Amino acid sequence: SDVLKGVITFAQDNGKLSGQVVTNDGYTLLFTKIELKPENILYLELQTDSDVIKISVTVENNRFKGTGSSYHGDAPISGIKRAE
Repeated sequence: SDVLKGVITFAQDNGKLSGQVVTNDGYTLLFTKIELKPENILYLELQTDSDVIKISVTVENNRFKGTGSSYHGDAPISGIKRAE
């Protein structure tokens, strides 16, 4: 299966959130949009050379789960928050 794995990091600077994904094969993708929505929903957008990936996940304790959608279709997304 074509599973993409990586590490998401967020930073806050003067109240503005930024973030990126570093994939296991070494690519770095910056989030172009980060929004915290009601009901613990985190909405993210990533831009690649040829695509926009829209991610919506529900955050519960130290886990998150949801869907990423792009021109290629939808894919499930899940993860665990690392200890600081």
